[in-house]
Amino acid sequence: MNPVERKCVLSVPNDLVQDILSRLGVKDLLRLRCINKEWRTFIDDTNFIRKHYDAQHSICKGKGNGNMPHFVYNGGDSETFCLVYVQQGEMITLNLNADLERDSKDVVVDDRDRDRDRYDIISDGCVNGIICLNWKHRDTELNNFLSLWNPATREFKAIAYPNMPPLIQRSHFEVYGFGFDPLSNDFKILGLYSITEFSCYYEMYSLQNNCWKRLREPKADIGGIPMPTTDGYLNGVYYWTAEISGGHLVIVSLNFSTEVFEVSDPPQDAVSLHASQIYPSQTTITLYKECLALAISHTVQEEALLYSIDIWVVTRFDDCGVPLSWQHLFTVEPVHANSGLQLAASRLDGHLLISSLFPSEDCASDQDSECWLYNPSTTKYTKLETDFCTWFRYLESLFPLSKRLDQV
Repeated sequence: MNPVERKCVLSVPNDLVQDILSRLGVKDLLRLRCINKEWRTFIDDTNFIRKHYDAQHSICKGKGNGNMPHFVYNGGDSETFCLVYVQQGEMITLNLNADLERDSKDVVVDDRDRDRDRYDIISDGCVNGIICLNWKHRDTELNNFLSLWNPATREFKAIAYPNMPPLIQRSHFEVYGFGFDPLSNDFKILGLYSITEFSCYYEMYSLQNNCWKRLREPKADIGGIPMPTTDGYLNGVYYWTAEISGGHLVIVSLNFSTEVFEVSDPPQDAVSLHASQIYPSQTTITLYKECLALAISHTVQEEALLYSIDIWVVTRFDDCGVPLSWQHLFTVEPVHANSGLQLAASRLDGHLLISSLFPSEDCASDQDSECWLYNPSTTKYTKLETDFCTWFRYLESLFPLSKRLDQV
């Protein structure tokens, strides 16, 4: 940059520069970091990184089609990681397997101990463009580990499991929540060690401190919280549904800043619907548009295998993110499904990704699935040619996984 160009750039107000740069993609910004130390410092600033992510989210929402890509993990024989767009009812899939192999090659070494082909990789969440993955070795649990991955910046960080207590195998450790602490700008992972069916304890990992610490359990007598399969994180808090003694449905939340569990009541009509089901209903905490939502799948006509889903959203939170009031939004148009419905995810425009399990024709004991895109405004279903295991909203970001982006 010559002196004239430099003078012109410096004469532009800082707020305007931030606004212009926040509209650029991550790849463009990474190139601009190479101009000089001032640009690098500017783009690496924590406030700008958050401003850029918020701006990209607004741009995506402003397109009017809710076309934020979903990060998808397909289990089984077709274990793939993808970004899935839905445009005019058609699926556009970008396979991320080659990207993951490229970015993790320095950590997952192809040797006798860490042959990447011997790992089952599970997605445990996606927040602010960072994907949390759980690497489970098929032969030895000692090689299990977690990782955080930013596909846009190609940063990959391996994370060891927390130190396990005596007599507990690593196979009993699972990730139950992944989120971002906005007060400390820190990504955190909630893990759980199961000791017995009725005994467990929680560990919290901090990316900023690069260590684990034990958390106090929820005060209520909770039988267990489900592992995440879709978005349960919102504004620094993670949410689950759970049951306390007597089968009573409750909402469990964990504030990533205070690192304290809270238990609250869902709407009463949701409690009644949940309790009325002869067979266990699919009860899911997820996001609807930009609100925290509770979805309960239930039978409409059991003999006809007719199912529906009711959706509630939170209308008011307390200062710690605990839901205080709910509103019932709508009931999904009933549809035939041999083994019930499950809400997989929702797009920014409110369209729902809904899956149905049904017995495989080749083997009645196996379970396949099919997926629909549901439009609440028209109550129309569009069948999608895809299979899935977990869905999380993904939007590329500059959020760093190391101090590399902070250095000048």
